[in-house]
Amino acid sequence: RAEPSAEDPLRRPTHLYKKPQSIQVAIAKTNEFIEDGPHLATAPDSFLFQGKTYLVTNYYGPERLESGWWRGPSVRRDYYRIEVQDGSWWWIYRDLNTAQWFLHGIFD
Repeated sequence: RAEPSAEDPLRRPTHLYKKPQSIQVAIAKTNEFIEDGPHLATAPDSFLFQGKTYLVTNYYGPERLESGWWRGPSVRRDYYRIEVQDGSWWWIYRDLNTAQWFLHGIFD
């Protein structure tokens, strides 16, 4: 199951994309897809990936992951476990440096 539990708080997806896939997200206020919109404090209500819209029914997060300053350019991301209308779970993140959203993995 994709839901985090007390025994497994850092569960990761079983399939990771080698290169995270860019997605567009929609927020309830505008119900419009945005690419570089304002920093959102919560997960999107829906997202567009490969021409298909996925409605978010549940989510867990954010989980913030950041690189150390000594490792080069800053990588700052808020990750979410997203459940969509068909019951599948996705691992998406918002890049905190650019405000862009990406699909990074899928749970089996």
